[in-house]
Amino acid sequence: MFTNGIDNIRQLQQSVRYAPLTGAPATAVILDECHRVTGAAFDSMLKIVEEPPAHLFWFFCTTEPQKVPNTIRSRCQQFSVRAVAPSKITDLLTTVAEEEGIDAPTEIISYIAGKSMGSPRRALINLERCAGCTTVKEAATAIEQVLDEDAVLELARFLCQTGKKRPWPKAMELLDKVAGGKDEGGSNAEGIRIQIMHYIAACLKNAPNDAAAIGWLGMLEAFAEEIKAREGKAALLLAIGRALFVSRDAAE
Repeated sequence: MFTNGIDNIRQLQQSVRYAPLTGAPATAVILDECHRVTGAAFDSMLKIVEEPPAHLFWFFCTTEPQKVPNTIRSRCQQFSVRAVAPSKITDLLTTVAEEEGIDAPTEIISYIAGKSMGSPRRALINLERCAGCTTVKEAATAIEQVLDEDAVLELARFLCQTGKKRPWPKAMELLDKVAGGKDEGGSNAEGIRIQIMHYIAACLKNAPNDAAAIGWLGMLEAFAEEIKAREGKAALLLAIGRALFVSRDAAE
């Protein structure tokens, strides 16, 4: 996972310019929420997007296509993803619940599918939130404790920065944004932890060097322990502290 600045995007371009050493026939680069990439970074990509090596395929994913420069859009084939039918989401949730050992009654799965707005990702997040719920009322309460996913992503990006200072007050400011300015982070602490872990894991998978990998391994370890409801925000603060200080010391 790379951040949206020109230096990171240039580094990404260098890393994918040549065919994979694993012998795989192709390399796919997926830039999620690509509208966040800076204008200068997009400009640096024009040539490699228009004339990519034979093995390289770019995928620009966004929920705000109007914010992607025309110079990029004109070089790409565009597809609009349609909402998934509730019946298919129900089938997905049923399969995932069985494979993951999640005890979710049929009526709760149907309720989650109906609340997903056609998004499998949203449905899976809500299934995780509703694990352990026995009634639709309990599931509704769990789903209403919605995380600001953009704010969680911003916090994760801040924690995963390399070569920059990551002051504690800034981390707390971002955590407050996750909780919508209220002291509610504890009720969603486990969901926040899981989303941050996924982001760190993506960073680790694409680590450009050993030093970065060591730092991200330390952060992944900091968030590895499940946060129980009674531990709430205190356990989340401990994980953030470990990510900021322990992993930094290990990398140094």
